[in-house]
Amino acid sequence: MARFGCPPQRLMTAVTMTFIAAAAFTGQGPAAAQTLLNVPINCTLKPLQEVQLSAPVSGVVRQVMVRPGERVAAGYVVVQLDDRLAQAEHVILQAQSQATATLMGAQARAAALETKVARLQRGFNQNAISAAELEAARLELEDARSLARIETERLTVFGAQLARSEATLALFVVTSPVSGVVGEDLVDEGESVTQGPVATIYVNQPLRVEAFVPASQLAAFLERDSYPLEINGAQIAAQLQFDYRAEIADLASNTVSVYFKLDAPDVLPGSQCEIARVGG
Repeated sequence: MARFGCPPQRLMTAVTMTFIAAAAFTGQGPAAAQTLLNVPINCTLKPLQEVQLSAPVSGVVRQVMVRPGERVAAGYVVVQLDDRLAQAEHVILQAQSQATATLMGAQARAAALETKVARLQRGFNQNAISAAELEAARLELEDARSLARIETERLTVFGAQLARSEATLALFVVTSPVSGVVGEDLVDEGESVTQGPVATIYVNQPLRVEAFVPASQLAAFLERDSYPLEINGAQIAAQLQFDYRAEIADLASNTVSVYFKLDAPDVLPGSQCEIARVGG
């Protein structure tokens, strides 16, 4: 595009305008717009969103909590991986992080030695205690304090490892981030997964409707006041809600996709649909 000095946005606008101008050049003018309103537009019904759930860690599927076609809410557990080894390691870390006996003993010994050193210091000041005896007590106190520091640091490390273990355990549970319907491509119990897809959730409420509008009819189509929808030949009461339109036409079919949302719980994705003509 750079060789011709034309930005992509201008080119897409030019393409759209060319289609509209071509319709006007056929000599149909405003009458064509009214005719176009009476032309039914083919469309497709799709899920609004397809969410592939993946296992955050590699492992073996212990339990599948849902079945294909089942409706699930956001946060619902879909797959549970085998976490027995991680659970065992978690129990060990819990025990280690709660093993405070050594720390409490070191702290108690340090407190007693502080009292002893203070007493010996008074005796030394009165020339009743030798400097060597006082220094030995001070060294003993420093050893007790050092042991207490080491135990405190050890428990801090175990606490951090325990928190990491809890976060790791959460990875063995695969939950749905959205409300929707479980697809057929679901893993089986006992299957080994390597951080790949385990299920697909289809968000069908609302549905996405993609209308394939001939490029030359786009302007007239977008100016319509209503978009009656027929599904499998029968018109439904639910109203289409305009969402957005594609910014460029499909050159193979010479159509522009216009997207709507449809709130119709009884309608299934994949049904044949048509945006009906307006008027007689």
